[in-house]
Amino acid sequence: MKGRVLPLALLLLIITRFVGIAWGYPFLLHPDERNMADAISRLTLDDGLNPHFFAYGQLPLYLVWIGYAVKSLSLSPLIDSWQAALGLRILSATVSVASGWIVYRLLLRENRSPTVALTGLLLWIATPVFIQFAHFGTTESLLAFLLLCTLWFRKSKLITALVIGLAIGIKISAVVLLAIPLYEWWHTRSIKQLVLLGMTTVLFVFIASPHYFFSYPEALSSLTYESNVGRGITKVFYTYQFEHANRLLFPFVSIFPYALGLPLFFVTISQLPYAWKHHRLQVILLLVFFLSVLPLYTQWTRFYVFVFVMALLIAAAAGRRLKYLYGLMLVAHLVVGLSYLNVYLQPDTRISASVWIKENLKEGSSFLTESANVILVPFTVPQHSVLSELYLFDSEQNPEVMKTLKERLTTVDYVVVPSRRVFANYTCAYGNQSHSQEICDCLRTEHPTLHWYYEELLGSRWNEIARFETKHWGLPDEFAEETWSVFDHPIVRVYGRHSP
Repeated sequence: MKGRVLPLALLLLIITRFVGIAWGYPFLLHPDERNMADAISRLTLDDGLNPHFFAYGQLPLYLVWIGYAVKSLSLSPLIDSWQAALGLRILSATVSVASGWIVYRLLLRENRSPTVALTGLLLWIATPVFIQFAHFGTTESLLAFLLLCTLWFRKSKLITALVIGLAIGIKISAVVLLAIPLYEWWHTRSIKQLVLLGMTTVLFVFIASPHYFFSYPEALSSLTYESNVGRGITKVFYTYQFEHANRLLFPFVSIFPYALGLPLFFVTISQLPYAWKHHRLQVILLLVFFLSVLPLYTQWTRFYVFVFVMALLIAAAAGRRLKYLYGLMLVAHLVVGLSYLNVYLQPDTRISASVWIKENLKEGSSFLTESANVILVPFTVPQHSVLSELYLFDSEQNPEVMKTLKERLTTVDYVVVPSRRVFANYTCAYGNQSHSQEICDCLRTEHPTLHWYYEELLGSRWNEIARFETKHWGLPDEFAEETWSVFDHPIVRVYGRHSP
């Protein structure tokens, strides 16, 4: 029976990673993916393959560029941003499939149980965050893959250093993976082995991202900026959700239940004492990875990619103990998790909203929307209509924005709210469950204009005439950590002026 289930599980894994991979076409709706794709489109041999983009390392950019160079049989391939993004997504989906196989083999080796190994594979298939990462042309799937490779080869010091070097070359924060070989090194405490580990790691950082070294001033400037944003030294509009967040509670309330799914989240928490006794390294690594992110001001979902992997490995081993209860959890996890694929099987909500507006609202109308909220598709408003965009993030510091907002709201026919990014972070107008009453009162004091704006939309003068959202069977996630939803399934609301 198990021999027949494994091939079916692997087929399901491939399907879940590649179905809907062209979501959002022809728009690049994920900002990090767009930045990486634009960097690939700029790569030329004349410029030494310098991407002039250093938020992430060069390895995934080079892999996609090489793929298109081979396909076109040219050392100067013409790659537009959409083609580059598609290449990045194919890379993410491919390594996610490979990661599922490593999860199976790793659990089989560590637990000597085909049931536990198959359970881990099924968990990997249906965990929402790994489905999401496989559909993003970013670095998270690749980092998860390299973590699993490090665990698989952890007894081989040379290969471990090679893999970690590549991971650091992709994202500097992957330096935390050094905890794995250092754990093994502690048993011998050989200085020679430590030096070899360090030298090999640096070598493969260089191979993965040579322009961290060749373009050091440019790379250092970019990395310093990203570090300052992550630590909250540089405040930008897209980090305001963390301004009033409790750093310790935030991931447990706003990230883990959504990214892992409630069943997997609860099983992981409940199994930590057992795992500490029987799989101590996994628990140590989970804590190290978690504590490496916790001090940061920005607690984005993607920062916890290594935590998600370790949580899955810990939860998979629980199948031996919980038996029938675990079976129910696994079924619930599969049903709820696989429903998340609907995000990529349905048209993007921003595209659906744009089409609906053009087809259903009257010509010559005036529209108001929020700029820089999410990556907006070009709204195709009805003929002879006027679309105004306002940057609301600094509305309290910019009197002109306040004045314009109040003027426009009295004259426009329709208002489009493209996501929760402003109203959920700056107000409690829509009932943000993650904010206490004290925080809500503080937000009202700090942002009176935005409170007035959204309360007007929710009041008697305006009606919500259309809402575009992607349904799935997981927790309602509009008020989860914002990048969990705004990148690929924001809720778009359209308001029309109430007719007396």
